[in-house]
Amino acid sequence: MTDDIKPKKYYMVRAMDSTEPYYNYFIDNRVVGIGWSNVNFSEYSDTEVLLKAIEERYYTDTDTLKRVVSRKLNGIRRFTNIKPGDCVVVPYHSMIAIADVVGDKQYDEKAKELDISNQIPVEYLYKDKELFLWPRRDLSNALQRKLRIQGNTVSDLSEFSEEIERIRQGKGIDADEDRAIQKFKKDLLRRIQTGEKTTIEAGGRGLEELVQKIFIWSGYEAEILPKNNKKGYAGQDADADIIATREDEFSEQHILVQVKHHTEKTSKWAVQQLIDALGGDKYQGYIGYVITTADDVEEDARKLAEENDIKIITGDFLMDILFDRLTGMDSETKKILGISSVPQFFG
Repeated sequence: MTDDIKPKKYYMVRAMDSTEPYYNYFIDNRVVGIGWSNVNFSEYSDTEVLLKAIEERYYTDTDTLKRVVSRKLNGIRRFTNIKPGDCVVVPYHSMIAIADVVGDKQYDEKAKELDISNQIPVEYLYKDKELFLWPRRDLSNALQRKLRIQGNTVSDLSEFSEEIERIRQGKGIDADEDRAIQKFKKDLLRRIQTGEKTTIEAGGRGLEELVQKIFIWSGYEAEILPKNNKKGYAGQDADADIIATREDEFSEQHILVQVKHHTEKTSKWAVQQLIDALGGDKYQGYIGYVITTADDVEEDARKLAEENDIKIITGDFLMDILFDRLTGMDSETKKILGISSVPQFFG
């Protein structure tokens, strides 16, 4: 290999908040995109100058935590490093799509409403005229964990290059199977939201127990916290619902969770409750998560969460997590969720 040939690199680019409008735009327009649409990335040849322009435009006069800004700028730096010939993995519900980069960064004013004007053209991998999709449950545990990290819009996946290349040679997932999976998850979410055909305990306790199980299945020790009626912002309870911890020889994680059993949109009060709880001495160093069954959160909730490094998991993503754990799920939990039999596509 000569010095002027750049080795192929592998990246993950998340479709923003991982909802259908972003998936559809990515695939229909054969691009991957990123936010900060008030700054045209393609006008900058020097990445550090671009990062300074973004910081001045978006973060000079905000309350966003410095570590959040730093993480976002690092994601932008990785995005600008993506070049023709590289490979991009796009998380797509409980699957991944794979694309080859075919051009340099570009700007599309028409995508400003979705805040993905800064784009890179790609060609998605198709098999038999259907978008090639690979189940995330069939990825290595290390790659699954990498893709699940909240807050990262762009990640370097070059350490998984051999695995990704092997996946490219596979058959992927059948389009009919994909539709069946999405219908299953959509129906499951609606049942959990409404309580129809489930025996989830009312008053939020049942959902807390389900989220506690998810953490335990993921290798955490998880505990539902008692309610102490400590008041925070706007008279809301300042304490959270679940504490989850995981420690090994190399690292430790401490997570504080606010759980909301909602149907449509979750408001900023859920985020503020967590901020109040994290603000005291008791939970210093903890990562905050709002986990809601709602389809989305209000815009001011998302902004407040971003500024304070709070992760948000909405209903669709929660169903992806449950789906990935369905084969190992105990029969009692399946009964509570109204899952009478395991569909054939779970194997």
